[in-house]
Amino acid sequence: ATLRAAAEPVMHELAAGLGATISLLVVEGSQAVALSVVEPPGASYVLSFKTGSRHPLGRGSAGVALLAAQSPSPGEAANVTEARARGFAATFGEVEPGAYGVAVPITVEGLPAACLNLITYRPEIADQAAPALMTAAERLHGDLA
Repeated sequence: ATLRAAAEPVMHELAAGLGATISLLVVEGSQAVALSVVEPPGASYVLSFKTGSRHPLGRGSAGVALLAAQSPSPGEAANVTEARARGFAATFGEVEPGAYGVAVPITVEGLPAACLNLITYRPEIADQAAPALMTAAERLHGDLA
């Protein structure tokens, strides 16, 4: 609840600024679970999904970012190592056909691994989203730490 309360105002800003759906996901067992989903205001068309939606870790930008939020493990996938090094994960069509995802891990001691995730059908939005998502994740980390 603390993570969601801190994240939702930031998510609303991101959704409005980037014109895309923003979600907050956490690790639960071997799955990424959506705690909150915020659609961009005023958009005629949006790509969205329900709070509580799940998909396997390692799949989609959120699943990769959630694994990257954890300590490195022997034999981990190359995309997880890459996401950890650059600070974000980006995928295409791994959870929803035709959809771009960009996700940034959030790690705060005492809270489950989490990430901010953008989902869109528009490649130009996905291509430019990482810096804003990274700034938002740093802000959240500071607010929660």
